[in-house]
Amino acid sequence: MIEIKHRYTGAVLRTVDAPNLSGANLYGANLYGADLYGADLSSAYLRGADLRSADLRSANLRSANLRSANLHSADLQSANWASCGCSLSSYRLAFSKLWESINAKRGFGWDENPWVWVVEFKMVRE
Repeated sequence: MIEIKHRYTGAVLRTVDAPNLSGANLYGANLYGADLYGADLSSAYLRGADLRSADLRSANLRSANLRSANLHSADLQSANWASCGCSLSSYRLAFSKLWESINAKRGFGWDENPWVWVVEFKMVRE
């Protein structure tokens, strides 16, 4: 059994009844701030998972399904992205092209590296 814990508080975010996380079904899991440093997530099903601020340094994401996973502010340093179809370079290239199409004509092209503000909204339902 594996417990996935928050990287700062140590709170258990998810329990997986398996000897490791390779091939684990974590569809839509709330893993905000998870400590997954060096974890073997090869072939894991992480579609729609909330991995914001997760520590994925040196994690093995080979062949993992990360479609629609939220990786905002996740630490991905030295993570193995091989064969997951979601390399950082492909994301950066796609984003840079989108950025150019919107901002280049205003003098704020990708190569200008302008400072930007991040504004986030969260829907609150009552």
